[in-house]
Amino acid sequence: MSSKASVEVWQIILKYAISVPIFLDVEPFKSRATSQYSYGGLYWQVERIRNTLRRICQDWNTFLKSYDNRFIRMDDVLHKRVPRGALPSAIRIDLQSSSGCSCDEYCNGPGNAYWDGMEGVWINALHEYDYPWKVEIIDGSYGEERMSPLRRLALNLKVMISQPRDFARYFEGVISGSKDPLDPQLSMSVSGARNLGTLYLHMNPRDPLSPLIKSDMFPSLQYLGIHVIKTRRPLEQQEIHRFLRYIGSQLRTFYYHHHLGLYPTALDPSLWNLLPNVESIQLPFEWVASDVPKGHPLKRVQITAFDFPYHINDEVIWKSALSHYCPLSPQGKWCFGLNMTWTHLLTMTLDFSMCIWNYFEENDALLEDAHGDTLSQHIVFVIKAFWKQPHRKYHKSAFDG
Repeated sequence: MSSKASVEVWQIILKYAISVPIFLDVEPFKSRATSQYSYGGLYWQVERIRNTLRRICQDWNTFLKSYDNRFIRMDDVLHKRVPRGALPSAIRIDLQSSSGCSCDEYCNGPGNAYWDGMEGVWINALHEYDYPWKVEIIDGSYGEERMSPLRRLALNLKVMISQPRDFARYFEGVISGSKDPLDPQLSMSVSGARNLGTLYLHMNPRDPLSPLIKSDMFPSLQYLGIHVIKTRRPLEQQEIHRFLRYIGSQLRTFYYHHHLGLYPTALDPSLWNLLPNVESIQLPFEWVASDVPKGHPLKRVQITAFDFPYHINDEVIWKSALSHYCPLSPQGKWCFGLNMTWTHLLTMTLDFSMCIWNYFEENDALLEDAHGDTLSQHIVFVIKAFWKQPHRKYHKSAFDG
């Protein structure tokens, strides 16, 4: 047996060393990591490791250089920290996040100089590099005109987040033909919509949902989230039903969230007929365990902790709210999941955290955080992390003997 590993083995090891969980995951809903999906800290940490490994030898440097710029912010391209030519090779592209720069040319420039500059760089890149891109994840949008080239360039596109309600118009040419005579109709086999599996919409309720997301255009879509912002009421249930009629049967995950808090409207149980294959769900409406049909594959219910009146220090009110929005029943042994970590929740609202934990514990139900950990598992993790720290030295006092 050889004492040296082959080139192929070393490449596998290096790939593992620079892998980025969650942030470059193309199934964030499946891994229950939606709350951490926009946090790029781990990516930059791994990048530092990759740059260190590149200094080991020339072969490693050559191999690892091909993983440059897996994640690109358009802000960095605008400020020339990343070359525009790197965009076609990026795995994840963020169209909106700012680096916190305060330059006079763009960031503090007149009018919309910053956003106009980023959109200009984006559209120029799409026209200049007119061949298939590697991008799998896109965060943000610049509107239909500037996003529509993705339907022929982003053939590996699997995740789109922070998208407007009418995002599907980017791909309309696939089915109905494009209005642009220079951009002919595309077949589904070469469409950027073909492999899209995860979609997260951020929308204003003043813009009603319309049935633009259909199975024939998005055959691989399985994970759908809708986040309604700046609203006094959630979308009407019938509006959601009309929307899901065209895509609901193929969904495995459906999350619908708004910032209103508790909304005392009973759930229309016909929703389950529109979501016959959903295994994980989040809803803002009041529902009871009997609403879920027998034999339905539902396994996990996502709950948004801060949608509850946690600021009211009253355990009776908390448990009443929990009983409405987290129905527990012997015939429905579901897993309930928080949309945040225990670390965050315990730090912000200790009493409310304990109330939530007691509610599920008393009803023999499983409650996990965004990492998939129960409170007991989280406490064990914290204890282990504490004891892994360097041993502290204590000075003896005069009373220690």
